Amino acid sequence: MKDENAFIDTNLIVYLYSKNDAKKQKQVINLLSNYDCFVSTQVLNEFCNVAIKKQEKQILEMDKNIDEILDTCNLLAVRHSTIKKSLVLNGRYVDFYV
Repeated sequence: MKDENAFIDTNLIVYLYSKNDAKKQKQVINLLSNYDCFVSTQVLNEFCNVAIKKQEKQILEMDKNIDEILDTCNLLAVRHSTIKKSLVLNGRYVDFYV
C-alpha cells in the first residue's frame, strides 16, 4: 500500500487510453504507479461513454480497459452517503456567496 491516495477522474482515464497525447499519458501512468488510486463507478461509466462515442472504441476493447483500470485502482461506488459527504465537503471549502 502506498502512502498517499489519489482519486482518478474521467479525464485522466481518457488520457491514459488516448493515442494523441503521450506526455499526459505518461503523467497518468506515473500517478498510477506512485499513489494508491481510486476510481468511481461514475468515472468508469463516463469513460466508457467517451471512449465508445468519441474515440469509437469497440466493446471488447473497453472490457479489457476496464479490467486494466480495476487491476490498478480501487473501485468506489457512488452511494447516497457518498453524495451527502461531498455536499458537506463542498460547503466547507467552497464559498457559495462569491
